[in-house]
Amino acid sequence: MRPEGQLPIRARLTVFFSLLMALVLAGSGLILYLKIQQGFDLSIEQALRSRVNRVLRDLRARPGFEGPGSAALPLGEPLIQTLSPGGSITRSSDGLARLPLLSSAARESLAAPRYYERVVTVYGKQVTARLLAVPSDTGSIAVGVQPLGQRRRALSRLAFLLWTVGPSILALTSGAGWLLAGAALRPVEAMRAAAAAIPADGRGKRLLVPETKDEIARLGDTLNAMLDRLEEGRERERRFVDDASHELRTPLAILRTELEVALRGSRSRAELEIALRSALVESDNLNRLAEDLLVLARSDRGRLTITRSPIDLVALVGRITDSFAARAESSKLTFERRVANGTEVLLDELRITQALGNLIDNAMRHTPEGGTLTIEASSEDGSALISVADTGEGFPVSLLPRAFDPFSRPDDDRSGQSGGAGLGLAIVRAIAEAHGGKVEACNRPQGGALVRLQLPH
Repeated sequence: MRPEGQLPIRARLTVFFSLLMALVLAGSGLILYLKIQQGFDLSIEQALRSRVNRVLRDLRARPGFEGPGSAALPLGEPLIQTLSPGGSITRSSDGLARLPLLSSAARESLAAPRYYERVVTVYGKQVTARLLAVPSDTGSIAVGVQPLGQRRRALSRLAFLLWTVGPSILALTSGAGWLLAGAALRPVEAMRAAAAAIPADGRGKRLLVPETKDEIARLGDTLNAMLDRLEEGRERERRFVDDASHELRTPLAILRTELEVALRGSRSRAELEIALRSALVESDNLNRLAEDLLVLARSDRGRLTITRSPIDLVALVGRITDSFAARAESSKLTFERRVANGTEVLLDELRITQALGNLIDNAMRHTPEGGTLTIEASSEDGSALISVADTGEGFPVSLLPRAFDPFSRPDDDRSGQSGGAGLGLAIVRAIAEAHGGKVEACNRPQGGALVRLQLPH
């Protein structure tokens, strides 16, 4: 939803286009007007120079000519008045008043050709005219007069035309801009309507993308990619909830059964103690499962906090393997530790203990009796490298790509024979990513699985 008062994109595009077109028309009209005005002025000045020069040549050819005279000139030609050195009129075109066009002060200051614009009397009317006064070698002055009435009328008609045609052109182009904007945005609106019609559970439904390979097509591809990600996210959440429900059902069922057994009458103290101990074990399993689910949930939201502190890898590996010593002895498994003395890293000790414990637990579950678990830890190029290898059967090939997904286990029938909820490796990946590192899993050529952690510190 757009903010209140904000125009739609189509209207904004049209307004922007109209304003831009108005500026272009105004600028073009002003330039055209000034150019035509300049052309008129140049034409008038050229006509004045030509006419005055002809008169000056006549004066040079007839230096003794005196007395007032007149000359019939073609319509539109500049009018001429010649003045003697004393300021009297020696020649004048018909239509000019019998008065000198230049004052005595203007004649005395005239040393070179000069243009004037003033009101003069032509055929008995006061008109604005442009004058060109040119002194001759003999002291006479030739004055050319060009009334500016035609220039003014032509420029007025041009201004009226520009003010009339300009708004019409602006209205037509604005309408065209409105239609073009609508045509350009029509595919976007169609895509919006199609996206709105996709239901929340519209699995597999996507937008139709035109084959134009333009911005609209890229927008459609982007929206479809977003829908793919959303569907994948919903599918992961659905699987997560289904798997979590499945994993919670078993310990809850066992817990309920044990409590029902305990509540039956005529039970001995030993039988009650066995039932309560079994219920306590299942309660611990539920608690661990809830903690694991919480870690994954925080990781998905980016809220799995890391508190770094100096850690001695030798002491860390020794402490964790010692916690599995009794279980390893009962399963006839051997630990082989390869950690250089004095190796200290800056990591979250609680989370790394949890991650390494999950790796060892996972390896012990899939290593037969008499097998060996090799734990290596080192620091190289600013990263802590921790790996756990076993001599078991390794990862099934089909499981490797999703080995770190929540609830991924080789026993897809969910029989639970291998133990565990399938969250251990997922938590290892979450802890590694929270440290800014990564985790990889592969099968060793000599047999067995290998999981390697790389954690910047």
